[in-house]
This record gives sequence, structure tokens and C-alpha cells, in this order.
Amino acid sequence: MVKQLFQNRGLFIIIAVCVVTLWLYFSDKLVLFIHPRYFLFTALFAGTGLLLSVLALLFARKEVSDHEEEDNPSKAKLLVSLGLTGVVIAVLTLFTPTSLSTENVNLARVNNFTFGTNETIDTSAGNLSVKNWSTILSGSLPFDETKEVALTGFVIPIDQDNFYLARYVLSCCAIDAQPVAIPVNVHNWEDKLKAGDWVSVEGLFNTSTVDAYSHSLTPTTLEKTVEPKEPYDY
Repeated sequence: MVKQLFQNRGLFIIIAVCVVTLWLYFSDKLVLFIHPRYFLFTALFAGTGLLLSVLALLFARKEVSDHEEEDNPSKAKLLVSLGLTGVVIAVLTLFTPTSLSTENVNLARVNNFTFGTNETIDTSAGNLSVKNWSTILSGSLPFDETKEVALTGFVIPIDQDNFYLARYVLSCCAIDAQPVAIPVNVHNWEDKLKAGDWVSVEGLFNTSTVDAYSHSLTPTTLEKTVEPKEPYDY
């Protein structure tokens, strides 16, 4: 029995990975790790892997011949290997899915990363994201400065009167996530907020160069909020 477990330890890890992936999919938490365009593919892939792995276990046969006895692993090796496999499975099944950290974002990454200032954006649209506005402001694209905008993001400090409203952008998955941001002008903002807080902001953009941005957002309303169900831009 122990040797069978040892021989099939890889299958048990694959099953655990597939089960966790399917759980993330059906609990709407896969959004914390990959772009929505890959949800269905990932779920189908995990479901197929789970089915094939279970079938492989059901049809596995123990074949130990006399000449194989010499190659049998020791009990110590069996126990260590099974113990490590158990740890991997426990980590996979007990972990709590969370979004990327918002408290220790490298400010240089925000300043040095954009998604292209030549990107075509309809600046009159009413549903522009933090990513869109970061592109507009860093590229000095014209827009209606009298039109109020509403955005949600997390706080990255600049100085006592300015902070970045930021979001991570996923092109594929959490591994390639990059922070994008827009400057927000609030006098002594640290009296109410701290780095990493999620906030909802409504206000107007005013000419006020902060770093490489042509405008900063001056809020008419600014409220702390909870992390959104979908915390990333795409």
C-alpha cells in the first residue's frame, strides 16, 4: 500500500492542483491569478487533468518482479517522499487566495511602466479605467477637463499632498502584473489614509505636473472602500 502511494505520488499532486483550480473557478476566485479570457480554458484543462489522473489511479497495477526488489526504495525514502508529497498537497488545498500586495509597490515600477502612450483611447467614454487614464495623462492626450471621473484603486505615497491611485494590470496572469497609476492631489492625505488602502475617488483632472503626468486628479469625493471583487485592470 505504501509503495503504491509512493509510485503514484505525482498523480495525487496533479489531482490536488486540478481540484484547487476548479474550486477557484467555481468560487469566482480565479480572477486573482489569471486574465478572464483564460478562465474557461483553465477550467477545462483542470477538469480533463482530474479525470485522467483519477482514471490512471483506478487502472494502476502493481507489478513487482524479483529483479525489481533490489531497486525498491527504503522505508525511510518512502516516508520522506510521501511526507513531502503530503506537505505539497496540504499547501495547495489549505492556502487562502489573495490578490497581489498593495502596500509595498515599488514607486519606480509605477513611474517607469506604461502601456504605450500611442494607444488609441476614446477619451469621451464614461468607463475609462486607471490603466486608460494613466496612458492618457502620461501621453498628454487631449480630453474634456470639465468632465468628472470616478475611479477606484489603492494608495501609493508620493508626498504629503499627493499619492498615486493605482491598479495592477494583468496581461496574462499574476506573474506578469504591472502597476499603473494616476496622481491624486489631496492635502495631508496621510491624516485619513495609508499606503495600500483601497479608495474610491470622484473629481476633475487639473493641470499639475507630477512626475511624467500632465494632470493630477483633484477629488470632490474621496472614500475608503474594500478591495473590489476584480482588483486588477486588463
